[in-house]
Amino acid sequence: MTDEYIYTVKQAAGMIGVSPRTIRHYITTEQITPLLDKNWHSGKRWMLSEADVERAREIADYNSAYMQRNRPDLIEARRSASSRG
Repeated sequence: MTDEYIYTVKQAAGMIGVSPRTIRHYITTEQITPLLDKNWHSGKRWMLSEADVERAREIADYNSAYMQRNRPDLIEARRSASSRG
């Protein structure tokens, strides 16, 4: 793995299969520590390295496994809600 910061939040989220909001949550809770690109034209942009993406994937996998083990009722409720919409 490299420490080169090459992925945006949206790209990382797509690679992992979570929402960009989930990635931002990992950033604000300091579970991952990407680089803040202040030279971006809109003011700021988080850039993630391969290591950040891998760490976010580990967190997402852990959270998914935890929910499946401990809260299957919530998973079923989400599936039901998404099938209605």
